[in-house]
Amino acid sequence: NCLRLWAQALCALAKPADSPLRQLAYPLVQICLGTARLLPNIRYAPLRFQCVRMLNNLAAELGVFVPVAPLLLETFRFA
Repeated sequence: NCLRLWAQALCALAKPADSPLRQLAYPLVQICLGTARLLPNIRYAPLRFQCVRMLNNLAAELGVFVPVAPLLLETFRFA
């Protein structure tokens, strides 16, 4: 829930290119990627999908590239 809150806050407040909050996008992306890869097990697939959704929203709103395909491919490999 905290990650989702931060992602929504950054999507809403860091849209302008000169926003100082935009600098928090990279650390948030790294935390989301680390969270998604923390426990590589099919049991935590919903957590991975939530992280992928947050990362996709960040990428779309802020215009940055976030590689989420490896997360999804690893998840499908577990099944």
